[in-house]
Amino acid sequence: MKLVYAANIRIPTEKAHGFQIMKMCESFAQNGADITLVVPTRKNILSDKDPFEFYGVKNNFTIQRVKMFNPRFLMKLPGGLYPKIQSYFFAQKIISYMKDKEESVLYCRDAIVIFLLSQKIKKIVWECHSIPNKIQTYAKGLKDILHIFVLTSSMRTSLIEQGIKENNISVTPDSVDLKAFDSVTESLDILRNQLNLPKDRFIVSYIGKFTTLGKDKGITDLLKAKKHLNSLGKSSEVFILCVGGSSDEIKVYETQAHVLGLTKDDFALLPMKPFSDVARYCKASDVLAMPFPNIKHYAHFMSPLKMFEYMASKRPLISSDLPSVRDVLNENNCIFCKPDDPKDLANKILFLLKSEDKGVTIARQAYEDVQEYSWKNRGKRILEVILKI
Repeated sequence: MKLVYAANIRIPTEKAHGFQIMKMCESFAQNGADITLVVPTRKNILSDKDPFEFYGVKNNFTIQRVKMFNPRFLMKLPGGLYPKIQSYFFAQKIISYMKDKEESVLYCRDAIVIFLLSQKIKKIVWECHSIPNKIQTYAKGLKDILHIFVLTSSMRTSLIEQGIKENNISVTPDSVDLKAFDSVTESLDILRNQLNLPKDRFIVSYIGKFTTLGKDKGITDLLKAKKHLNSLGKSSEVFILCVGGSSDEIKVYETQAHVLGLTKDDFALLPMKPFSDVARYCKASDVLAMPFPNIKHYAHFMSPLKMFEYMASKRPLISSDLPSVRDVLNENNCIFCKPDDPKDLANKILFLLKSEDKGVTIARQAYEDVQEYSWKNRGKRILEVILKI
């Protein structure tokens, strides 16, 4: 199968979607597809980095950069018009690129680009990562494309309610590079020494971007949970570690922590680390946390990469109990906490602090369950569906 993956993004980028796209292209190639990733030429502070080395993926597919007009002077337009205009120019480039590639299937994550292309290109597949606010605007065009792959059951339900046929939608959660985690074999003490982390503390970690779409991903609740634990006399035991923030975000959360009365002995907020270090920070922790707030995006549309990374780390996982994670997580492989409830989060941390056996049990089950969520398996499942259409 010949596949063209159109991605209107910077490559490489420090954002998680770049990693996900590169891993999917690698996976498609591993499963026999002739895959080309098409991206625009855009200003990029990482332009000197080789994308394959930056993300640690095999150089088994082609990256094609297309020159296009990028109206950056329109970025301050109200109503989110700039992304739409920019997407229009990218879509025109893709239409031109695909003119002599009628045998190829076009694969894309961008709903606006998909809509613009749907009248010009017949073989289109949409990997849906969020439902547009005005989905009715896109629904007619989406009915004509080959297939839609969504991350969660909630997203599938939402599209069906908009008139998309059930058999045209498949749920395919995100995945993880299992080898990257299995290759980290150092002991807890060695890892903590290498990463300059406290050796004698019960470390509860959040590893990943601190915000998405400008929304907090639970760092505030982690800090509040630590304050509650301190009030219970656990100040010398539990240490909160958050890795992956921008310099501005770190300043914001440091201010919050100080307002809560926390000190540097209570927590550490670290900047984004290379992808190669993610597994090491996860495995240097005692507990891994996903205390996402109960807002629409987190509750229904996300399939966080960190969830699969946490599961592959052989460390117990605490997660907000939200519909979006229930496709993968359950009471056997996770400890659930109430979203937006720092005290309940603190109580679940305390439970795992006291119940080492339970932590070992759920971590073992999570590791067993995540085996089916490799990138290669995900690519295989998607290609099998496309080939049957």
